[in-house]
Amino acid sequence: MNRETPENAQQRRTAEWQFLKYLCAPNLPVAVRQDFCSTLPAALFTDLAYQIVFEEISALSKPRHPGLTSDLREHLPTRVTARGFPDLDFLDLFASPDIPPEEAHAQLRQARKLLLSTERN
Repeated sequence: MNRETPENAQQRRTAEWQFLKYLCAPNLPVAVRQDFCSTLPAALFTDLAYQIVFEEISALSKPRHPGLTSDLREHLPTRVTARGFPDLDFLDLFASPDIPPEEAHAQLRQARKLLLSTERN
């Protein structure tokens, strides 16, 4: 039986949080966010709170509801809190620096790769 060590579990949580931060990057094009949200299953996240955040980012990024990043930042805390997670650090989640869209996309690809490579068993 393959058990996850506490260090690996913490690394996984950190990778999940970084991925969510990149999804909320201010200069990430909406189409890129939609693509990443539509190609990853929410069950990929080991932390239930992070899974809920991802589900809400996905819902706010649907083609029929293509909001700007400012809309995402405005509505995400309320939606996640309504689902039972009021204690998340939304200031940290939205703390991604203002970087060029290409760099935001590259960081998101790298974070997704890390998530998929450390996928839980």
